[in-house]
Amino acid sequence: MATIDERIKLLEDKLKQEKAKKQKIDARLRTAESKRKRADDTRRKILIGAVIMGKVASGEWDNDKLLALLDPALTRGDDRALFGLDSLVDLHSTQPAPVQPAVPVTGNTATTITRLSHFNFDDKDTIKALGARFEPTEKYWYVLAGQDLTPFAKWV
Repeated sequence: MATIDERIKLLEDKLKQEKAKKQKIDARLRTAESKRKRADDTRRKILIGAVIMGKVASGEWDNDKLLALLDPALTRGDDRALFGLDSLVDLHSTQPAPVQPAVPVTGNTATTITRLSHFNFDDKDTIKALGARFEPTEKYWYVLAGQDLTPFAKWV
């Protein structure tokens, strides 16, 4: 017959195994929930796109209005090409040029795409949170036309 210490050790080992099983089950549940949320988000985007495309096709929405909405939002070249928009690289020189502040319209608003410079890698998250975008092909950060440049003054 096993001593009390041996039985406690066996029970502790069994408890450890059961806790590991529970962790695996919880991880599977979290993964399934995350996958479901991504699928729901994708489905919502597809449905919204279908509704808008239907309105454009029926003439309820002007195609130019749709393109004006998409133009500042699409930054990847292949996405822009899908809608017949000029690539962002075409909108400015592909050669790295000295960064010049944008000409303000009212106050400190960008009238063209404004490249950002003079920042450390540590500033990346701050710049992104302020609304700057990254051009992966040319590897630079920029601010879209119409966006207030005041928060970016340190990097313009």
